[in-house]
Amino acid sequence: MRKENTMDSTEAPPLCGCCRRVPVSHLALDVSEPLVGWEAFFAAKSIEVASDHLGRPSVARYVLSDLLDEQREREARLAEEVANAATLNQPVPVVGIPAREGLSAHENMMAQDGYTSLRDEFERFPRPSFLDEEFARTREHQRAEQEVARRREKAK
Repeated sequence: MRKENTMDSTEAPPLCGCCRRVPVSHLALDVSEPLVGWEAFFAAKSIEVASDHLGRPSVARYVLSDLLDEQREREARLAEEVANAATLNQPVPVVGIPAREGLSAHENMMAQDGYTSLRDEFERFPRPSFLDEEFARTREHQRAEQEVARRREKAK
């Protein structure tokens, strides 16, 4: 007499103790190996590495599931960063003085309305009289000293 299969077709068969572990060497098929190596990686995350039924170092199945989830999240984040970088590299619209062909930047600024040269800007204000007065006093003092020196020469 045949024994009927009582399991539903969508239901997974129960896992034996051996099937609940994934050999560390098989992780590289689905997940890229960390730079420090699997042993150091698992030690840093306090994940137990035990031997499977063939004596190979292995980890629990949920560890592989977590690693795959982390890898998917990392790839999604990197894809988002690449998309954001693509929008940041778009040319910035030019705001300011419109360019005219055949003119340098300085000539272009000078051609705009409201441009005032430095000479025009500083000639709008009265020149400082203090310096002019001091220069005039210095010249008068020098002339007076020269006159005194000439008189002494004549008196000798």
